Amino acid sequence: MNAISRQLGAPPAEALGAARALLPGLLEGLRRYPGGDSALFDLFAEAGSSGFAAAIMEQGSVDTAPGEAIIARIGGIALPDDDKISGAAALRLRVAPLLAMLVVGYLAARATATALTSDELALLLADDAEPNRVASDDDSV
Repeated sequence: MNAISRQLGAPPAEALGAARALLPGLLEGLRRYPGGDSALFDLFAEAGSSGFAAAIMEQGSVDTAPGEAIIARIGGIALPDDDKISGAAALRLRVAPLLAMLVVGYLAARATATALTSDELALLLADDAEPNRVASDDDSV
């Protein structure tokens, strides 16, 4: 989260809060991607492997167009009905493409490195994946 925070010039806690609000909707969009798993694997192939994460980690400003394209292709990112951070809408809009790049970059790297199966992909995209994991401000991504 520090890399996203640095890219946006926002405090890490605020960037983390925005990412936490966005991640379930992003994962839902990927789960419902038109064309199913094979189309999703094609999206990962187009995305490349670790290039997105590397771009976000760099010191310079990152081009968010790939993340915006991912969000458009999955039909947007839905927020929960009980979204309690409405005052942070502008930050969420800035975090969304970076988060999409990180998530799809990670999934693309996993798909390439381990010949990810459809079942493994479903586990990675599950809405209850790592429910007790709490990222700290020390997490680098």
